[in-house]
Amino acid sequence: MIKKILILIFSSALMLNAQD
Repeated sequence: MIKKILILIFSSALMLNAQD
């Protein structure tokens, strides 16, 4: 379960990075 949350947070960070 924790891994899924970490992946979601990591994905969000990558998306925000890509927007910048």
